[in-house]
Amino acid sequence: MNTMFSSTAVTRTEHGRTIIATQSINEENCRWNQCYSTRSNVSYLDISTHNDIVYTTSSQNDSGYSTVSRVYLENQLIVPCEYVKGHGWRICNENENYIVAGQYETRFFEKDSKRVC
Repeated sequence: MNTMFSSTAVTRTEHGRTIIATQSINEENCRWNQCYSTRSNVSYLDISTHNDIVYTTSSQNDSGYSTVSRVYLENQLIVPCEYVKGHGWRICNENENYIVAGQYETRFFEKDSKRVC
């Protein structure tokens, strides 16, 4: 079953953990998922899913880099896996391969080749 995300909300707890809440829509129901990150991103700008594999991008940090993160809904975790220069405006994935358009660069990750371009 494929899942579509219709909206995303981000908050930060008093302990510095980031919570991303995604509204999932599928054939059977509509529900909110909360996921937690130990990294403190200002905001998440985009979210992409394919075959229930979810990635998200963030706004840039003080060093000028944004985070590309894998979202594990079943474990309620957001795990950083890559950085891109500038804000991470858009991300698109096909399974575990993704391309992210940052403010100053575009990066492509292909899992089986173990390369990032």
